[in-house]
Amino acid sequence: MSPTPPPQAEASAPTSPTPLRCEPLADLDAPASLLLEDLQWEALPLPGAQARHLRGSPYPMVPIRRESIEGAPFLLIGWTPSLEPSVAFPTPVATAWIDLKDAGHRWQSRGAEVPWPPCGGPMELLCKPAPTPTPMREGIRLEKAEAGTLWRIDPRTGQQELALRLEAGWTPGEIRYARDGTYAVVVASGAPQGVETLQIWRLELRMGAPSRLLATWPVLGMGRDWVNADEGELIGSSYWVIAYPNRWGEGFLVDVERGGVVSPAALGLPADAYFLGIRLAPDGRWVAFELPPPSRKVQGPQDPGVRLYVASGADLRSGFWLEGMALVIDRWRMVGWGEHPRFLVVEDRRDGGLRLVPLPPEEAPRGYRLAGARLPLAVVPGGVVTAGEGGQVMVWDTKGQRVAAVDLRPWYRAVHALLPEVEGEKLRRVWIGAQLQEPYAAGPCTLGPHGLIEWTLP
Repeated sequence: MSPTPPPQAEASAPTSPTPLRCEPLADLDAPASLLLEDLQWEALPLPGAQARHLRGSPYPMVPIRRESIEGAPFLLIGWTPSLEPSVAFPTPVATAWIDLKDAGHRWQSRGAEVPWPPCGGPMELLCKPAPTPTPMREGIRLEKAEAGTLWRIDPRTGQQELALRLEAGWTPGEIRYARDGTYAVVVASGAPQGVETLQIWRLELRMGAPSRLLATWPVLGMGRDWVNADEGELIGSSYWVIAYPNRWGEGFLVDVERGGVVSPAALGLPADAYFLGIRLAPDGRWVAFELPPPSRKVQGPQDPGVRLYVASGADLRSGFWLEGMALVIDRWRMVGWGEHPRFLVVEDRRDGGLRLVPLPPEEAPRGYRLAGARLPLAVVPGGVVTAGEGGQVMVWDTKGQRVAAVDLRPWYRAVHALLPEVEGEKLRRVWIGAQLQEPYAAGPCTLGPHGLIEWTLP
């Protein structure tokens, strides 16, 4: 990306919109006041920017994904009842396809009809785990059945066989397939002698192959709503991350070739390491471990002594430390992995800012400071998009240079959601959920100060 000066335009003060028809909101499950025909695109006159917006929504609007329906462009959005930053976006009270041209808005769901989940964009956490694609290399899949059994099925021949029968008291979890399609990992949970425990099994995707118990490991807090770890394969190694709290922290690693749980020392980390987080890059080739200070005592949620160990799966012992840095967690989602080129955005606990660290970091061991950047954050080809102070939105390259920006003030005062739209390798526009400076009153109810902005880049 390179800086491109946008055309200049005259700033314009906000004007009152056409009042929306509304009814007092009885509760969050019956959004009777959301009348789609009253949400109309208006030009948003901002200096040096091409933008338009929908404003006056009684609920915060969150862009989810853009799609073409019957040849017309639409944006799926959700209305969320809360912007509490410490939790994930809650179930939306309504979702709708917003017309981007001339086809007219369309409800997707309202109130109790909201489907679970409206997957994509900032609301990705609302998704149940997506079903792992059936491996194509062997064409064999696994299915769970009654009484703790898993069956191996060959859809080409119709052949099926029992792959695993767990002992009484053990329950199989999700089936996770290896990326090469040759085997799957299944984590079973139980409580022998009252101790919460996992069994980690390897099941080959080959008829007649034996199943193998890789490890049995006690865990803590089974059934927690959220764990700061990604479960999956660490490409380049024989390790698999298991996302369950245990005596070593938020997760642990299992060796799927030799079997057994992998100690921190085997990874080149302190023997008494405690993982505050284990996060995998989207392609599984890099991993970031968040650890407490050497004292193992964390002084509050923003302790500047927290540190990261970041490494390639192909050479875990040759990773690097980022002292005073932490993973970036936004509403329970870890954000910040970039792949083209590779980078990781981290939180600098010393000043609360964000830094972009190239992978590997030869030129910038501590990365580049994204001055003024704040959450939310979205990765785009060649950089990231972030919010800034007040109503600002900024685009950064992988050298920490700001290459584009828009200031939504005096219209908007805070940004809560970002959804970039990319064509090829170029960022074309950003959909922004934001809070207006002031709510609008009309008739018997006050319309919430929320809007949705479409910012088109040069």
